[in-house]
Amino acid sequence: MPELTLEWTDINQRQCHRIGDQRVRIGRDPARCDLIIQHPTVSALQAEIFFNADRGQFYVRDLRGEPNPPLVDGVRITGGEAALHPHSLIYLGQVAIKIAAIVVAANADYGLRCPNPRCGREVAYEYLELACPWCGTSLAAAASTILP
Repeated sequence: MPELTLEWTDINQRQCHRIGDQRVRIGRDPARCDLIIQHPTVSALQAEIFFNADRGQFYVRDLRGEPNPPLVDGVRITGGEAALHPHSLIYLGQVAIKIAAIVVAANADYGLRCPNPRCGREVAYEYLELACPWCGTSLAAAASTILP
């Protein structure tokens, strides 16, 4: 299951929150938000963080619009949403929320990518002591990869 970890300071207290594959609405209003930030510069309902399974990535969506749009790494969200990356900063009003960690493929199978540029196929780790079954290239220098 994907997981994103947020860290921020609100009312002089360090906060931490983990988000899975559910949508999380952020703002000051406890009736409409899942994650409450009390700072007065944060809108009642400001943003939403969600996991897009088709793209395999977390996003933040602007729920407020003008005049108080969220920023990601100092840039206004364009197109209504922005992709999130490890160590990105989401600014809601004067509150900076750090993306402390993102784990997307926790239960993925890992393998090797053939180092031969003409081949480049992916194989299971069992082939490490053998060779690429397609081209015969040694896999001793192969890069690790996540298998589909």
